[in-house]
Amino acid sequence: PAWQALIALLVPDDLITNAVALDSGSLAIAWAFAPALGTWLLTALGLEWTLLLASAAYLAVLVMVLSLHVTEDSSPHHTTVTGGLRLVLDFLQQRRDCQQLLVILALFAVAAVSVQAVLPDFARITFANSAASYGLLLGAMGVGSLIGALIQPFAAVQLRSLIVPLSIGAFGAATLALSLSRTMINTAVPLLIAG
Repeated sequence: PAWQALIALLVPDDLITNAVALDSGSLAIAWAFAPALGTWLLTALGLEWTLLLASAAYLAVLVMVLSLHVTEDSSPHHTTVTGGLRLVLDFLQQRRDCQQLLVILALFAVAAVSVQAVLPDFARITFANSAASYGLLLGAMGVGSLIGALIQPFAAVQLRSLIVPLSIGAFGAATLALSLSRTMINTAVPLLIAG
């Protein structure tokens, strides 16, 4: 949320959609390559050095964020946390479609996070080499996210209102396939689709 708020401060209103899409693409790239890099670093350098490098990466990001020139918006839309929450609840009370969307998002988020939460144990139990296997499986999910980000604009035009139900259905089918898989390829492919 803080990062997304920063995007809103850095980008003009007419470019927010493009900025959010670019941010999502960046995250997909990170999901694709970070697990493989982390696994390689863990194998080559050990846990302590890998975590030290991860800390240094956060420090580098912090330095870059602090160097950004953010212009404050002078419009009077600032409110307290409770005031903002009250505005959201009032809005939701009037919009049943938004209520349904939030419930759908919450249920999907629980299911999606559950897959990611059990993935380390799945890799450890199913494949003896848990760190390398987990890195490969997480990388497959990241590559799927990257592919999804790249084809989403075209798919949205072709599939229109079906894109969300088809995506959720694909994730559910991939999760079912994951539960039945016992080989690396039969596990990586569903995670690619889930991504």
